[in-house]
Amino acid sequence: MKVVLIAMILILSQNILAAASTIEKFKSELSHELLLDLQHLSRVSDDIRIKKASGFILMMMNRSGAEATYNDKTNVIYLRPKNFVGNRVISISDFSQGNRYSFYPLADTIFHELAHADFDVHIENKLPDFNRFLKSEVMAWFRQNFRGVNSKIATHELFGYTAGDSILTLNFQMQDILLAHGMNFNTGKCFSERALKRIAEQRGLATKLEFKEVKENFDFYKKIVPTVVYVKGKVVDFSKKNFPENYKRRLYNYFVDQYNMPKTYSELIQNMNKSHYFDRLKACYKNILNP
Repeated sequence: MKVVLIAMILILSQNILAAASTIEKFKSELSHELLLDLQHLSRVSDDIRIKKASGFILMMMNRSGAEATYNDKTNVIYLRPKNFVGNRVISISDFSQGNRYSFYPLADTIFHELAHADFDVHIENKLPDFNRFLKSEVMAWFRQNFRGVNSKIATHELFGYTAGDSILTLNFQMQDILLAHGMNFNTGKCFSERALKRIAEQRGLATKLEFKEVKENFDFYKKIVPTVVYVKGKVVDFSKKNFPENYKRRLYNYFVDQYNMPKTYSELIQNMNKSHYFDRLKACYKNILNP
């Protein structure tokens, strides 16, 4: 009996380690690229498994058109095979330098499903105040405004889409900032000398070399928290239902607190000026500003 118990403990330990190692590269490289702190994903992965969909699961996903699914009874995330390299979740370094943009739709899906798991295994068990907000306020809002729609699933999906959209939106904004300063996000290359000289003059980079704001400041939650979710294949559009602004802010602030997402566009600019992107900016302009 003791031998069986020890064997079970060893198997369980291996499963937990496997779950954490499955997303380790994805987590560390995405953190580096988007200037985030994704250590919280390690806490989430301790309580779940991530599997490559196959057989019956994959067949059902093909029928529904789902890119991924999370089973809250078994705490398993199923991802399509395209989301894996071997037995680990795909990461940005698995793409060629000029094809990096192809990673982000996959990252959106993966982060979306990890958010479902986070809701299920972490928020519900360890964050009573935020859990109460989601269940007593957000779910109640969906029940009141969309009769016939499962309010629990709608709230889960709102949380998941907020997670995924944060990855896509942040990547888009960073690409836009880099391009405006003469740098190609996907290839990692600088613009031509002529183009860099023009940009340096336009943005006053000779006075102070730094990333500048190229648009008016805005709160990220206003761009990221969605107004449309899908519940069992049905579109739930609440763009005209006056979803409370403080709900949107509190939803996004969860990701600010857990993953160091920037609250505002100005904060993103500040983060980039303190990051490896600034080192790349200096390299681009080394011979332009200091001939």
